[in-house]
Amino acid sequence: MRVIQFVLITALTIFIVAGCANHVTTQTQVVDTRPVVSFSVNSQTNGMSLFVDDLDQGALSNYEYPKSAIRLLPGQHKIEIKKNNKVIFTDSRYFSEGVDYKIDVTIH
Repeated sequence: MRVIQFVLITALTIFIVAGCANHVTTQTQVVDTRPVVSFSVNSQTNGMSLFVDDLDQGALSNYEYPKSAIRLLPGQHKIEIKKNNKVIFTDSRYFSEGVDYKIDVTIH
């Protein structure tokens, strides 16, 4: 009796595992086409912060060209750079999907 149970359990296990192995898998790749924006600054960026649409994005040094950049949603955005809570650079422009932007920032 034990032998029959063992054979039945083994056959059932093989049947279930074999059924799982026949599933077709599909892979989908998602491409990120958000605009990429980086900043080239003519001076040290110590203490400077980046604001996009009045939202603080952190230290400007995190987005310096060519080291790194920030991805934005396509559309119109207001870009501000602040130092000690004072706006030292401002720009408003439309950022298109799939385009890399380098914004040259001149601080006087």
